[in-house]
Amino acid sequence: MSRPIDLMIVGAQKAGTTSLLRYLMQHPEICVHSHREMVFFLNDEMYEKGYSKAWKKYFNECKANKIIVAKDVMTMYSEKALRRLKEHNHEIILVILLRDPVSRAYSAYWYARRRGWEFIKSFEEALKAEEERLNSESWDKWHQNAYLYNSIYYPHVKNCFEIFGKSNVKIYLTNWLKTDSVRICKELFSTLNIDQNFTPETRINYNPGALPKSDVLGRIITFAFTRGKPIKEIIKRLLPEAKVTGLRHFILGLNEVKGEIPPMNPSTKKWLREYFRPYNLSLQELTGIDVSHWNDE
Repeated sequence: MSRPIDLMIVGAQKAGTTSLLRYLMQHPEICVHSHREMVFFLNDEMYEKGYSKAWKKYFNECKANKIIVAKDVMTMYSEKALRRLKEHNHEIILVILLRDPVSRAYSAYWYARRRGWEFIKSFEEALKAEEERLNSESWDKWHQNAYLYNSIYYPHVKNCFEIFGKSNVKIYLTNWLKTDSVRICKELFSTLNIDQNFTPETRINYNPGALPKSDVLGRIITFAFTRGKPIKEIIKRLLPEAKVTGLRHFILGLNEVKGEIPPMNPSTKKWLREYFRPYNLSLQELTGIDVSHWNDE
């Protein structure tokens, strides 16, 4: 029998959300999904099939007495998904991790490259293509490639406050997670009314940066595992859902090379600092969180 989600990490991509989910899932009273993201509220096709079906996909192994925690880093950018989430559980706790927008945008570009979502081999050219992509086929189509849009946090955080209420939205900066992760976890344990004495192991970064071995191979892997494609449908008939997910992660890992991504062009970084500055100031006024260092790093 399904039960509603109690807490959901709704953004931002490449801000430490995978690590936070892994830290929280260590608590014996918490159960999470094995998938990278729980896209139910964002995906129209899945949403139309109902939460009971999604429960079997994401949480079928969870016991009835567990606190249910989920993550989808694109949810906060979609008002449609946020309102579906609100309807799902009016008392749900939202968690948002925010990273320096310049670093986040650049990291997201390289992540899209290694996952096969981005075929433009220049960050600067991908930035130039973003407006046309979003205007021609919408954010829904190009949300993995919206490097600028997804780094403008103010309107999306404001939307979360208005829909869920400020007290139900917990915001943390990525650098806080690096330096004070145990405190953040214990604060969320307290919010969920579960044992705060439990201390998770937080020394591991679960989604470090990496480079793609082959852009072409990345696109082939992503295509093969895309919902509705013949290859994925065949795999699904042969393997249970959890095994399909594990296989996809394993194959994607084969296309990754550990290492530092190339440094950003200084002139690009300078332009981005100025581009995001007014949005950062608005975010600071809205949340009361000092993000002035984002304008200078």
